[in-house]
Amino acid sequence: MNVFVYGDSANPATSQAAKPILEILRRRCVTAVAQPGLGDGLTLEHMLDAEILSRTDLIICLGGDGTIMRAARLQLGHAVPILGVNTGRVGFLAGIEPSEIQEGVNAAIDGKGVVEERLVLRASASSWEAFAINDVSLNKAPDRSLLSFEVRCDGEMMCRFRADGAVVASPTGSTAYSLSAGGPIAMPNADCIIMTPLCAHTLGAGSIVINGSSVLSLCADAPTPVFVDGIAMPPCDRIEVKKADFTAKIIRLYERDYYSLLHKKLSIKD
Repeated sequence: MNVFVYGDSANPATSQAAKPILEILRRRCVTAVAQPGLGDGLTLEHMLDAEILSRTDLIICLGGDGTIMRAARLQLGHAVPILGVNTGRVGFLAGIEPSEIQEGVNAAIDGKGVVEERLVLRASASSWEAFAINDVSLNKAPDRSLLSFEVRCDGEMMCRFRADGAVVASPTGSTAYSLSAGGPIAMPNADCIIMTPLCAHTLGAGSIVINGSSVLSLCADAPTPVFVDGIAMPPCDRIEVKKADFTAKIIRLYERDYYSLLHKKLSIKD
């Protein structure tokens, strides 16, 4: 078995959590490849991320949701499952907490747990294509007033509105930027795409939830900045968003009630 250990080595909590993980992998005689900077002092092979994916069976990712999403984007199209260890703040995508490393890593090596298939968004414009685990957002430039949007689903007109922008989210991303914009929360295994206006200046403009098999098109009245999971893309005035042909594979080792998780992670008070 080949395991890639990935994380933000600048985070002291990540570097600390990596040590017992690498020790477990060594004791279990698992071939471990660590991202440079993790597990200093251990004799491990250091390689570029892209070179190892073709022969990696498992990615153990240490960090918060942002780091786990970066690991998920690395493996898109390679079908490598990811076990997230939460050394960040929220950790919706994490399968275990640092206190569960001993039991959790051994369980993942033994093939226990459930691999959740998370919907991935494919966003495309005339000059680029990108994939998102969480969301795709169009945000007006600082020197612009409101944008005018036209939204179509499978070519059919859905709505028009004026707003600061719009965010298109996957079910996984429904608890991120989309939620902050007033969008609904979807179950992680839902097959849907969510579109929410940002600070709309049109009465009745709200979130729209479409089937995961549909294609969503957004047209703005001027080229506008676009962000795919927070990564800036070349500005454009039209994008198409649909479900990708592959998924992000997230390992869940323990049965956790999703609604209890929402309360815990989002600090919802009774």
